[in-house]
This record gives sequence, C-alpha cells and structure tokens, in this order.
Amino acid sequence: SSAMARQSPHRQTARHPPLPNRQPTCHAQHQGADMPTRTIKQSLLALSLISTCGQAQALTCSASIPSLAFGSYSGTLGIPSDSQSTLTVTCSSLISILVSYSISLSAGNSGNTAARELRQSSNILNYNLYSDPLRTSVWGSGANAVSDGYLLSLLGVGIDRVYPIYGRIPAGQITAPAGSYSDNITVTIAY
Repeated sequence: SSAMARQSPHRQTARHPPLPNRQPTCHAQHQGADMPTRTIKQSLLALSLISTCGQAQALTCSASIPSLAFGSYSGTLGIPSDSQSTLTVTCSSLISILVSYSISLSAGNSGNTAARELRQSSNILNYNLYSDPLRTSVWGSGANAVSDGYLLSLLGVGIDRVYPIYGRIPAGQITAPAGSYSDNITVTIAY
C-alpha cells in the first residue's frame, strides 16, 4: 500500500510592523487550514506560521515557507521517503542592529516532536522533520529549535536567511492504507 503527500503552491507570510512604544511582544499569525488545495491522491503537510517579536521598533521581520511534500510512499519498498522545504526569514532595520531569533516547529497531530504523525482519519504514517540533511537532529522547540544571529547593517534593505527543513517518513509502515495523509505544523519565530 502507499500513501502520498503533496505540496501546495502557496506561500505563507507574516509581517510585523514596527512596535509602538517598544512593547515586549507582538503577534501575527497566518494559518494554512483555509488554503485551497488540489486533490491528486496527495496530501498536504501544512506548515503554518506564527511569529512573535520583542526587539526594538526599528526592526521588522517576515517569514515565508512553501509546504513540504513527500510524494508517493510505499511501506513495502524498505526505503524511507525523504523530502525537503525551506523557511526564509527576512529582516530589515532603519539602524544597524544585532538580529537574533529562534525558530521552533510544533509537534503537529501527535503532540510529540519526537514522533510526528501524518494522518488520514484514524490511519497514521509516522514521520519527522529535521534541521540537518542526515536527518539526525529533530527540529522542535526549546533545545531543539534552530537559532541564528547576525549584524544587520544594510539600512532599510531586507536580508534573507534560508533554513532547510528536512522531512522523512521511515520505511516499513506496511499497514498504512493508501490515501492522503497530512499534518499541520506551526512555525514560531521568536525575536
């Protein structure tokens, strides 16, 4: 049997305007659940975005991410199904500023970042998301978040930083019936 995942052609973006009165946090969110999807016996791993900010009002950041698609999967082949997507974070400032942030990925359907699940009704395909191409470091939150920092010195010019997200459905899941499987992951960027 096989299960498929698909990629949506849409990008999700959250942009923060400058913070009034340098308040410690602000929130903007864009959830992927309302996105139109094509049904070609494939499913969507929707990566939604929530961004939290707390730096000086001169800094603005935005993020975009295409959906991650695994394509066809067959548990009888004895090989995992791998996929990759990229998260792009763009920050700009009116002054030179040290930018630092952490990027967390939620647990999705399973509630556990160590054992994420793609679901089709009550059927499950185990999978996970990683921060390295060897797929050894699970990307989650806290100690498993990805952090970055750099000096932003080009005044008013947005600087893109790109972070690959590596996905894997482990081999040998032969009991999963054919169909469309999905998960909804929230990406949180705290800066």
